[in-house]
Amino acid sequence: GQDKTILEVPYITEEHKVWESVSLQLTSLYGNRACKEYKDCYSNFHLPSERIPQFFEINKTLSGHGFSLEPVAGLVTPKEFLTKLSEGSMLCTQYIRHYSVPEYTPEPDIIHELFGHAVFLLSEKIRRINYLFGKVAKQASDKEIESLIRLYWHTVEFGLCLEDNVPKAVGAGLLSSVKELSSVCDIPTKPFHIPTMINTSYDTMNPQPFLFCAPSFDFMINELTLYLNNCLQRTNK
Repeated sequence: GQDKTILEVPYITEEHKVWESVSLQLTSLYGNRACKEYKDCYSNFHLPSERIPQFFEINKTLSGHGFSLEPVAGLVTPKEFLTKLSEGSMLCTQYIRHYSVPEYTPEPDIIHELFGHAVFLLSEKIRRINYLFGKVAKQASDKEIESLIRLYWHTVEFGLCLEDNVPKAVGAGLLSSVKELSSVCDIPTKPFHIPTMINTSYDTMNPQPFLFCAPSFDFMINELTLYLNNCLQRTNK
């Protein structure tokens, strides 16, 4: 149920400073590097810039939209993560990267979860895609989960779309990484193509060697919707 009390995390001053510093850098990059849909969500979300918000605050903002964040202690399996999305729940970590390495985090931290995912959940289209991924995952075999998480990775986590022929960040991994966001126009791209994406493995520990780029944000959303709905129909027959 949704009524589990989420414990407040006692962040220390240094951690709030990391948040503030990364927040300023990301915000300065969004103008030219983030897709329009994300920028709209970001300006409506009002994330505090000088301190790390608590999950209950974020869930208040999301509450009218049928999605909420649920804290997890560490990494969860792709199946667990994806399946939870079908319930309108995103499993997220509350820890923040160490203040000695503000640019880098080996696994998703709260900067990734909030800037990358939570903000974008204000978008009905992004919520729908996450929800569909969840519904497909719920009834998927292990092999299908492998294809599904790859598709999620290359779109929701690291997708690009063109706006006026310029690649813009759609993926949460890009929108929450100062380094990758600032070089988004220099990373080699491949055309958005679902059969290729589900066969392309990824490495979570290194910057992406290339990214898949859709001709537009709506093209990406429509293709994913079509594909995921087809997966559901196949398993429901």
